[in-house]
Parts: sequence; C-alpha cells; structure tokens
Amino acid sequence: MNGMYRHSPFFIGLDKTLETLETLASQQPNYPPYNIAETDDGNFIVEFAVAGFETEEIKVEQDKRILAVEGKKKANEGEIPYQYHHRGISQKDFHRKFTLGEYVEVESVKLRQGILEIVLVKNIPDEERPKKFEVKSY
Repeated sequence: MNGMYRHSPFFIGLDKTLETLETLASQQPNYPPYNIAETDDGNFIVEFAVAGFETEEIKVEQDKRILAVEGKKKANEGEIPYQYHHRGISQKDFHRKFTLGEYVEVESVKLRQGILEIVLVKNIPDEERPKKFEVKSY
C-alpha cells in the first residue's frame, strides 16, 4: 500500500480496499501511450501514439460522457515479409475508454505523423452559464 495512506487517520480500516484499488489501477492497459493537455477555458487535447495505424484502422466514438478510442490493425496482405530482430513499434489492437466531464464534447479528430489528436471542448448551454448583472444606482 502507498505509504501516503498508511498513517492517514482518514483511511483507518481501509487497507485492503486501498490495496485492491492500487492493484486495479496498476493493471490498466498502458497501450497506446497518451497525453492529456488542457488548452484554455476547460478545453483539452488527448494525444495517442499510434505509429503504424492508418486512419481507417482507428475508430473514435463519444456516447454521452464516454469517449472510446479503438484501433484494429488490418492483415498486412502483400507486404514484404521481414524477419524482425527487434520490434519496438507495437502493432497490437487497442481499446481505451475515458469518462468525460459534463458538457465536454469531441470537436475534432486528426491523425498526423503517428499521433492521433482528439480535441475536446466544453460546450456549456447558455441557460447553464453563470449570469452577470449590472448594478444600477437609484
């Protein structure tokens, strides 16, 4: 268990639960590697390193607040067969899911030089935005 929690009065009796959560977190898939960057005003860019994948082999979907990114390699028919001595660029299929914040939507998806870029924007409806009022004097 992480030493930070071991002596905390807020986690008394939760040792097993915390250990289970840490184990589950460490078992999450780490392929493909990705970055999440905040741009401005609550907007984000998610970048995936997907070298070797073509645009038709990648699927990005948003269903309500779930963003799903999937890559499935097609069979390499007609490709010159190589005998690899080391294969560091993975060609395996992947499926990643992320829970998005409220009102966050996919704005665009681009694949360039092996990097899949997903731009996320926060579209708060006008009726949900804070209202500002001018203070007038009598």
